[in-house]
Amino acid sequence: MSGISQSDYTRKTALFKLPDKGDYSLGAEPPSASNRLTYNTDDASTLERFRIRELCEGWPLHRDACEWSDLREIFDPKAFINISWQQNYRDKAIDTWAEGWAKSEFICHRVLGHAVDIKGDRAIDKMKCTISCRFADENGVEWDSDCDC
Repeated sequence: MSGISQSDYTRKTALFKLPDKGDYSLGAEPPSASNRLTYNTDDASTLERFRIRELCEGWPLHRDACEWSDLREIFDPKAFINISWQQNYRDKAIDTWAEGWAKSEFICHRVLGHAVDIKGDRAIDKMKCTISCRFADENGVEWDSDCDC
């Protein structure tokens, strides 16, 4: 695995990094952060993980319900949101989602599960989600598309 980089935004060393291609054989378990909070911890640690999970579940819920003010409360004003089809700062990302709704571009998110890793003052939530959307092709035929991610 190559060296761990620093985030340009926080100037803190990244605690989690995806392995470089070819570092592990198919099916090999990736490395994890040592001394991290995961499962079966004390009540205070469990509550911390739950609070992070609540934030992560809030964005698809509020986004799919057009609750733009509540969605803005979830993210820091300087947050950079990186999703499959858009990379923007909080307000621009939310404005783009709202514009999509105004044009009848509906996307539904179904959250399937979480795992929250905490190490020091950094946390990562790994979330399984299914994204569904309906679109029409150039002949007007409607298609439903589901994507598991």
